[in-house]
Amino acid sequence: MDLKKLLTDGARELGVPLSAAQADAFMLYLSELRKWNQKTNLTAIEDPRDIVIKHFLDSLSLQRMLPPEAKTAADIGSGAGFPCIPIKIALPGLIISSVEPAHKKAAFQRHIIRLLGLEGIRVHETKVEDLAAKPERFDIIFSRAFKEPEGLLPLALPLLSEGGEVILSIGPSTSEAPPPGWSVLRREEVNLPFSDIKRTLISYKRPRLY
Repeated sequence: MDLKKLLTDGARELGVPLSAAQADAFMLYLSELRKWNQKTNLTAIEDPRDIVIKHFLDSLSLQRMLPPEAKTAADIGSGAGFPCIPIKIALPGLIISSVEPAHKKAAFQRHIIRLLGLEGIRVHETKVEDLAAKPERFDIIFSRAFKEPEGLLPLALPLLSEGGEVILSIGPSTSEAPPPGWSVLRREEVNLPFSDIKRTLISYKRPRLY
């Protein structure tokens, strides 16, 4: 199966139909990721098919959890742009802030954003703790969890608007338990298309502030 068909068929299976232009954007993203990865270590995943499945489709799986009324989102620990850039390609109207402290990964994201002409997405080359000092707040915070929810949710809390949600994609060996005060709004298990990879998608509701 060619890579574009792999992407579009897999995305459709996840409930995320892609236009021809969106699929072309992903293919350019793939090409640039592989090119940059030869010079700087952006991702350990190098096989093109694996990039489509383990980065692009894995990122798009989070979209099924996004509430339709959400206007703004932040991606904590976005690395080479996952999941924020795939979600931005698929949902161009969502305003996204990407939080990535590593310079080479943030620089790559900016390159892709310029190359694809994406609007309404910013890269913050900073730690999430430092971004919390700024006044901006978000309807949604999402992440392919780089920490367990117990450690990640307190980092996300200062960035979350009242009534906002944190949506995480976690693997089978990761604890789902949130810290005290947080509650689970939605939970869904997903099999990534064309693989035996399983993800658990969980939306957490922030604790009430008094």
